[in-house]
Amino acid sequence: QSGSDAFLLNFVLVPAQVVKALAIWQLVTYLFIHTGIGHILWNMLFLWMFGAELERVWGTPRFLRFYFTCGICAGLTVILASYIFGGTNIPTAGSSGAIYGIMVAYALMFPDQTILFGFLVPMKSKYFVLITGAVVFLQSLSATVFGQRSNVAVVAHLGGLAAGYLLRSEEHTSELQSHHDL
Repeated sequence: QSGSDAFLLNFVLVPAQVVKALAIWQLVTYLFIHTGIGHILWNMLFLWMFGAELERVWGTPRFLRFYFTCGICAGLTVILASYIFGGTNIPTAGSSGAIYGIMVAYALMFPDQTILFGFLVPMKSKYFVLITGAVVFLQSLSATVFGQRSNVAVVAHLGGLAAGYLLRSEEHTSELQSHHDL
């Protein structure tokens, strides 16, 4: 293990370290570490595609709170799954869980906005996120319940999706209540 790998192990999400050594900073720092150039490029492309409009509508502070909350919830999902299914010492890196939360919020706010699925097929954002969510759900089942257990970190995507949906639904309910109170 090289010195840089040992250093990075302090900042990726390692469930056993978060729980046993109280390395809670890893719930944020893992979002900034990616496993390769392709990993970070895809995440940043999706962040730009879906996040730019949300940030424009919400403003930067609200957008960042939402993004980090989805990312932290995704990390907590990985920790929980690793203790249930095994893999507490397997590191997780990347902002994918937070990005999936952003995608859900985008689809809830702009359900009929057309995006290009696979950069070729025009599709409404609500259908894109439904398809993506189904794939993530199946990947998570395969990685946990069906015994593959090789990559429990994939449940971060599911955790981010769920957090994005729940947070956006709660915000939407609060917004409706505020308008009703006027």
